[in-house]
Amino acid sequence: MTGQSGASQGTFTAAGGMKGVLMWDKLGTWMADGGPVMWPLAVTSILGLSVTIRETGCFLLSYKSWDSKQMARVLEAVETGDFLTARQLSQGVDPVSRWYRKRLSSWDMTKNSGSGSENLPEAGLVALSFLSTIAALAPLMGILGTVLGIIQSFSALGDMAAMHEVSAGIAQALISTAAGLIVAVSALLPHNLLSVLHTRWHHTTVVWAERLECALGDAGRIDETSR
Repeated sequence: MTGQSGASQGTFTAAGGMKGVLMWDKLGTWMADGGPVMWPLAVTSILGLSVTIRETGCFLLSYKSWDSKQMARVLEAVETGDFLTARQLSQGVDPVSRWYRKRLSSWDMTKNSGSGSENLPEAGLVALSFLSTIAALAPLMGILGTVLGIIQSFSALGDMAAMHEVSAGIAQALISTAAGLIVAVSALLPHNLLSVLHTRWHHTTVVWAERLECALGDAGRIDETSR
């Protein structure tokens, strides 16, 4: 019974490996049939996937690190003038904590460095711009492949012996168009989702930055009174 189970497992493993090989072979065939535009599309899709994974990981780490109660304790420390404790408490990786560390490190009680909430960093905008560029560029690259395929087909129409070149040109046009649309959609969906997350984080950072500026103002007034 054990031998039959092991043989069945080995059969399933071999079948899975064969399917993987056939899938890679089919992908290689599509890359070859799609023409020269397929390679820029492949590189673009890999870059878009890398940016998506990186930004998603950053947002997940930010949500895991975010602690509103911790930030409230930072504000309490700032209001009492205990800036050392405030810096130690704002050690998270979320945008609010990073902004608090930057703002507190530049604060000078004697010179009053002024408000910094208007200079909030726009974290993630580069990645969003990159994804939006891919979403706009990929269909154009697909259309370019379509044009090249149609040109190849029309070039072979005069030679009846080269009808396979006509079908190859049509295949190139269709494959490159489909690949461009797939890459565009795979960049557009993460772009929209990350845009929503970025907007929420930016709003949260603005709210807490204004609270920090109020706390810094109170600390400055307390320091002036104590002199």
